[in-house]
Amino acid sequence: MKIILTTYENNTVYSIYTEKYGKEHHLGYINAKEINDLLPKNLKEKYESIQKPCPEQESMSKAIGEMIQMDIDRGVEPTLD
Repeated sequence: MKIILTTYENNTVYSIYTEKYGKEHHLGYINAKEINDLLPKNLKEKYESIQKPCPEQESMSKAIGEMIQMDIDRGVEPTLD
């Protein structure tokens, strides 16, 4: 399991992320004063509950991403509409 901790300068709270199947998932926050108790007790359960995407969704997502990139390459700006 890969754990990613992020914080901003002068911030006393850390965000805890994990990466599973190539995607980051936010698992919670922890106060810097509690660094010795870094991992929440249910962190393993949260990690295990992240479902692997089905192959059809992965294929569709990849195809859509490639089409968007082809549009960008030919000068068409993507919109959020």
